[in-house]
Amino acid sequence: MVKTNWMAGPNYLCRHYLIDKILKKLGKKKFLEVGIGFGAFIEKLSKRGYSGKGIDILDNVEDIVNVDRSRVKIEKKDVLDLKDEKYDLIMAFEVLEHIKEDKKTLEKMNELLNYGGHILLSIPAHRRLFGNRDRYNGHYRRYEKKELIKTLRGKGFEIIHFWSYGVFISNLANHFANFCYKFRSKERSQEEGIKQSGIDTINFKLGRFLINNITMYPFFVIQSFFLNTDLGTCYLVLAKKIK
Repeated sequence: MVKTNWMAGPNYLCRHYLIDKILKKLGKKKFLEVGIGFGAFIEKLSKRGYSGKGIDILDNVEDIVNVDRSRVKIEKKDVLDLKDEKYDLIMAFEVLEHIKEDKKTLEKMNELLNYGGHILLSIPAHRRLFGNRDRYNGHYRRYEKKELIKTLRGKGFEIIHFWSYGVFISNLANHFANFCYKFRSKERSQEEGIKQSGIDTINFKLGRFLINNITMYPFFVIQSFFLNTDLGTCYLVLAKKIK
């Protein structure tokens, strides 16, 4: 369950503002969320009446998340281990960069989708921005737009939206985060970084009043003018299974 004083950062709020707009258009599909972390998003889906499953490699993932278990299942599992399951929507937010065999994972997602189903992904952008935060959180890579579009098409997906989000607030936040992560422990292994990144949170009570959907709304409006550029630090991709 999400801690009461948990603070959502600018990137998270910019991303989920856009995700909510996409989900409204898609409707309530049977979903799979890969890498649910501490469960903030899947708890929101549960409250909205969605049905599906959330998976993560965290040992205690079933105890962390508070959802309606009659409609939403939670399992400790790797997406590559799923069999004989079909979904209309597969979501993975800030997950692919943690997976060494990311192309194999995209193939698996395609296999798990019903024909005409969608994947909704968020991933960090631009190799040149790879820094302290990426290393600390166990990232294998950041992505480039042209290469990722080519990969997705090669795995049987049609691109519906390929958005570069967070301009310009995420650019500033990324530089600040990389500076702050200089002072974090350098002893954390990549495996530990991968497992912990989904549940690392900032518990700053005042921060929720300084950074929230109301104070961030001007940035939500600003980013809408730049979604089809390549200026943000993250991508949000909606793609459809066509083969």
